[in-house]
Amino acid sequence: MITIQIIPSRGRLDGYYRAVGHAGEGRDAVCTAVTALEECLAANLANTFDLSVERVAAHGSYALRWGRNRKTPVESVRRANEAAGFVYTGLRALAKQFPEALRVSWEKPIQEQEREEEETK
Repeated sequence: MITIQIIPSRGRLDGYYRAVGHAGEGRDAVCTAVTALEECLAANLANTFDLSVERVAAHGSYALRWGRNRKTPVESVRRANEAAGFVYTGLRALAKQFPEALRVSWEKPIQEQEREEEETK
């Protein structure tokens, strides 16, 4: 099973994409589709939106972290999150076809989660 977590960037907070696992034997097409969407997202973030992108890939895991450069307009962050949203939509469609091979989540930035937890106490 591949588990994917996407946390969009907010203001000066970095965005994150993390994928861990393998779709399983006989599911190489799922892994290939996920990899294609990951590479598309990384290229768009770096080239289209002029964001700082850090990429870490190892056997069974892939991570992206993106954030603003000093010269990057705030509007680029919003548009980058939209690009991540398109990739999320593609991954969700894939997860519906192969629910035993892929799980995807879109989460609030950690700082927002912590603030909401504090407000509910």
